[in-house]
Amino acid sequence: MVLLNDQRLGAFTTGVGGDGSDGRYSAQDVTQTVLYRWQGALVPVQTIQTDGATSATAFEIQGFNYLFITNFGADTRHNTKSRLYRVNNDGHLLLVSMVYELLHFINVR
Repeated sequence: MVLLNDQRLGAFTTGVGGDGSDGRYSAQDVTQTVLYRWQGALVPVQTIQTDGATSATAFEIQGFNYLFITNFGADTRHNTKSRLYRVNNDGHLLLVSMVYELLHFINVR
């Protein structure tokens, strides 16, 4: 399970090949996006860097599990990177791709 938080905004400090972590998990830090694993109870596995997270979806391809997280950026900065992670056997993530999205707003008159 992923608990997304759209309040964490800003540049990413981890790149492809890293785990995409946003630092140590803290139950008091309500701005973190957190990946949980069910072990009779929800147990935090790791934090995930986001930039105005909007959605997450999980899927499987050829026996590998993936997690895709979309990001929106900030009110004044809508160009951001959404991220694709592979979920390792231990539940931790490996960042495999960053998708650059540039949102264009059309002024309809």
